[in-house]
Amino acid sequence: MKQAGIRSLMNRRYKKPSTQVEFAQRPNLIKSLHSRASVWRADITYLDLGAGHGGYLSTILDETHNRVVTHNYGQSMTADLVVNTLKIALKNHEVPKFYHSDMGS
Repeated sequence: MKQAGIRSLMNRRYKKPSTQVEFAQRPNLIKSLHSRASVWRADITYLDLGAGHGGYLSTILDETHNRVVTHNYGQSMTADLVVNTLKIALKNHEVPKFYHSDMGS
C-alpha cells in the first residue's frame, strides 16, 4: 500500500467479536477429512454499502472446485435467507456429501 501511495481509512485493527452461545460447541468434523471430496461450506456476512444501507450476503462455496456454488442477498440475517440460498444451490447442483456451516451468531 505504501508503494502505491494509498492508506487505510480505519485507525484501528479489526477485532473479531466473541460469540456467546447457550449450547455446547460441536467439533469441526470437516477439518479431519483427508479428502475434500464433495464439501460445501456456507457463510453469511454483513455488507456495509454506505449511507446507512447494507444487507447480508449468504454464500455457499464448493471446497472441491474452489468456487462459489451460489449466493443470495437479503436485508436481514434470517434463517429464511440461508435456507433459500441452500434451496437454490440444491436446485442447480448435485447434492454434496458434506454441508458445513459455522454456528454463527
